[in-house]
Amino acid sequence: MTKVFLSGGSGFLGSNLVKTLLKSPSNYELVTSVRSDSKGTNLLDNLENAQIPTDRISYEVVEDVGAPNAFDEILKKHKDTNVFLHTAAPFHFKSKDVDNDIIKPAVNGLNNALNAIENYGSNVKRFLLTSSIASAGVANKRTGEDHEFNEKSWNELQHKDVKNPLLAYYYSKLEPERLLWKYVKEKKPNFQATTVLPAMIFGPQAFPIGDKKELNTSSEVINKILKLQPCSKLPPGEGLFIDVRDVCKSILKGFEDENTANKRLLLFSGSYNTQKILDIIRDNFMEAGLSLPVGNPENANKEDPTLKVWNNDETRKILDFKFIDLEKSVEDSVEQILDVKNDK
Repeated sequence: MTKVFLSGGSGFLGSNLVKTLLKSPSNYELVTSVRSDSKGTNLLDNLENAQIPTDRISYEVVEDVGAPNAFDEILKKHKDTNVFLHTAAPFHFKSKDVDNDIIKPAVNGLNNALNAIENYGSNVKRFLLTSSIASAGVANKRTGEDHEFNEKSWNELQHKDVKNPLLAYYYSKLEPERLLWKYVKEKKPNFQATTVLPAMIFGPQAFPIGDKKELNTSSEVINKILKLQPCSKLPPGEGLFIDVRDVCKSILKGFEDENTANKRLLLFSGSYNTQKILDIIRDNFMEAGLSLPVGNPENANKEDPTLKVWNNDETRKILDFKFIDLEKSVEDSVEQILDVKNDK
């Protein structure tokens, strides 16, 4: 039986990934880190309520993945770990001290993972880092219409240019990925590495939502729209997106398929803006739509032209499955948040 370690198993992506791993026909044994014992027991309770057996999962508490030697004791205890999936990292834009709150935990967390594997993880054969599309070029200078962002491109952002939480988030994804590939090149470890670079992650939560007041950062894009009043102004927002279920499938393939070794998987299904999301909600949820603003429907097809220079054909060829489109991703999210069915 293959043993998988997953950092950050109670977050939006992590909990969806836990479900995906446990429902896989490969029967993985899973160990995941969570930030507190209460988060761990809540994860197990949610799995049991979803009728997903918990006999192949256990959790270990890691309060801070950026703290020194954060993963050492876990790999000492679970020496038979074969796959290390590193997803835990801050994702928020509320910091006034971006170095300590966003960048350092991400960089130190990656270094802690690699050091733990080097010292105690001799059986680890695959390492997968969840980075972000931001690592491939979100903050790059516009270099003309012939420029393309793809699996081989890199964000040119430098630490000295980080002036706000958004740029700090970009850098917190970019720098750990650069460090990983530098480590692989110089150390030539026993494991093969893969990175996944998702765009904004939409889609349903892994389990029923308890507190709907404020969801995780990406899901809150949709949740905020649902909380608008008829006279409200639509908040700005646009970019590329991917559904969380496709990210999970990609991570699985990222360590199961030899063709993904030493590859960057650039994950986006298409583009979104808040008007597109509003239109999908109004078109598919009549009762909810009556309490929402109309916005400016003509803006649904107006996009930043730089979105058109992204290309992930290589990733799509490797993964060989069709990504979920925006309409289904939004519909499934809204059904869960409102606890209603699409009434179209």
